[in-house]
Amino acid sequence: MPLLEELDVSNNLLKDIDFILHSEVEELKIINASGNYIASLPNLDIENLEVLDVQHNNIVSLDKFQNSKFPKLSKLKLGHNSLEKFFSADFPALL
Repeated sequence: MPLLEELDVSNNLLKDIDFILHSEVEELKIINASGNYIASLPNLDIENLEVLDVQHNNIVSLDKFQNSKFPKLSKLKLGHNSLEKFFSADFPALL
């Protein structure tokens, strides 16, 4: 999947998106994993990622995710989760 630019796995029964870590996704720009049962996000290092939509999941914590590197990210959609805290300072890649 090295040429894949958009991945839509929305509205499934996914509990995580760790499978992305084991894929060749250098050109991936958009991930839509909304409407699943994801509880946490992995540490993602996807250089070309522009949009990450994980709305309507069960995300409580972003601890693993906060060290991710995505210099081109312009939209991070986290709405309708159960986040206990969110501090933008914890995400230097977003500042």
